[in-house]
Amino acid sequence: MDRPIEYLIAKYEKPYVDGEGKSQETHNRIKQEAKRKNRHLLFDELYSEAQQEELDINQKTFDELYSEAKPFTLNTNQIKLVRYLIDMFNNKFKELHGQAKEETIILAFMFYAKKIEEPRTRVTNWRICTKYKLTENVFEIILCRLVLYFMDKSYIRPVRYHGADHEILVREGKR
Repeated sequence: MDRPIEYLIAKYEKPYVDGEGKSQETHNRIKQEAKRKNRHLLFDELYSEAQQEELDINQKTFDELYSEAKPFTLNTNQIKLVRYLIDMFNNKFKELHGQAKEETIILAFMFYAKKIEEPRTRVTNWRICTKYKLTENVFEIILCRLVLYFMDKSYIRPVRYHGADHEILVREGKR
């Protein structure tokens, strides 16, 4: 039985044999899971390091230090938020900031969770941020790209408002 030459060329130009396709996908999934676990371990290390340090004395006056001299802590909901963001952006860390290291992006997640409940928290007041090169500009870039990602996930649609005769726009998430 003669097969066309195009069929044979297409068959043997594949980078893997037909049975290996699933193993390649499995291998990629295992690598992604290992990256995710390493990032969670990195978060645990960064969080314990941030808890042990105090405010940067060079950035604060004595009165500010006395009034705000509390360690960097996150409550359980904030920790869950950081872990959720790590899971959500496991494959997209470089989309948030192309030149930032993983430590910097995870620190930005931590300060985002902290800033939700304490809006006056400044990134530059902590030594760990200068150590891992998290500045206000880098934090804002990561935060803006985070917001853009979540805005892309939701869509705007017109909704009939019962109190008036005009339509208003409502943002709802995709389900």
